[in-house]
Amino acid sequence: MGTAVAAALAAPVTANGESYITGGLLLSTTGVVLVVSVLLWLLASHIAVRQARTWHPGGD
Repeated sequence: MGTAVAAALAAPVTANGESYITGGLLLSTTGVVLVVSVLLWLLASHIAVRQARTWHPGGD
């Protein structure tokens, strides 16, 4: 999977050797991915805590 992503990122190069993918695009994409991952982590931790509070052991 990583090889395919690297090949896709390396492919968009013009004839004069400049890439269509700019540093700003990479930075903004990285920022969006980080923000979304933190939000999903917060959501998952909130759900886990909520489920843990309502859990009761099933006694024999």
